[in-house]
Amino acid sequence: RWSTFAKLSYRESTAVGLIQYKPVPQERVVYIYCIFVPEKDQWQKGIATQLLSNLIADMKKPKLWFN
Repeated sequence: RWSTFAKLSYRESTAVGLIQYKPVPQERVVYIYCIFVPEKDQWQKGIATQLLSNLIADMKKPKLWFN
């Protein structure tokens, strides 16, 4: 029923990272499929950590798909 969702991280107007996830309401979990920072010069700058932290914070809020 649900497809995947994604959150992007931007530096100025350039996308520098992505986290791809899918809610699974019957299990009340969110599966993370991918955390991706493609450019090596952007590695070790906390982009993936920030994406994960933001997703965790967002999932703590009530969601329609989890009733």
